[in-house]
Amino acid sequence: MVLVRFMLYVVLNIMIVVLHILMDVVINRLKKGFSNPKIAQWFSADNQVFNECSITSISKDTGEPITLRPDRVIVNGSLITVIDFKFGRPEAEHHAQVQAYKELMRTMYPDKQVEGYLWYIYSGKTEEVKA
Repeated sequence: MVLVRFMLYVVLNIMIVVLHILMDVVINRLKKGFSNPKIAQWFSADNQVFNECSITSISKDTGEPITLRPDRVIVNGSLITVIDFKFGRPEAEHHAQVQAYKELMRTMYPDKQVEGYLWYIYSGKTEEVKA
């Protein structure tokens, strides 16, 4: 029993060290990202920001209610910016996801310009979602 407790203690301590290392990596990546003027603009105090807000709509495909939840929607004057944060590798469906958010914003705010971006935190890469 003592050996099991000791091993559990060792494993937990290793996990704590690994978590601290991962936190440092993420914090450093975020700091690097905030040095990008485009990303820094997304966090300006002048913006009206909606984080992880659920928006219910009707699916064009099925006619059924759907709920979309963009990571960050920024309203600044006549511009709406939709941002989705990703921690993995770029995938085609990420663009489709942000495109759906953009279409919803255009429906809700037809008089505003809408743009969309993906920010891949680990790589530091940002991609504008066009169309």
